[in-house]
Amino acid sequence: MAVSFLNSFLSYLVVLIVIAAVGAVAITLGITLRKKKNKKEKQKIEIENKNKNRRKLKEKYKKENRREKTWSIRILIKMEMQLW
Repeated sequence: MAVSFLNSFLSYLVVLIVIAAVGAVAITLGITLRKKKNKKEKQKIEIENKNKNRRKLKEKYKKENRREKTWSIRILIKMEMQLW
């Protein structure tokens, strides 16, 4: 009777260890995959932010160039009017 109890106890213990090992592997794998996904998303957001900043700088540069062009045109017009 003690041998059959010990046999079934060890059987359940082995099953418990196997289930715990599979669970530990699954949890570790899930954490690793999530960290990789978060890293990729962070890089994607950083790239988008850089692109937004570049677009803003380009727009600002274009506006400044327009202002400079209009000022230069105004100066030329004034100079021509003075020559008349």
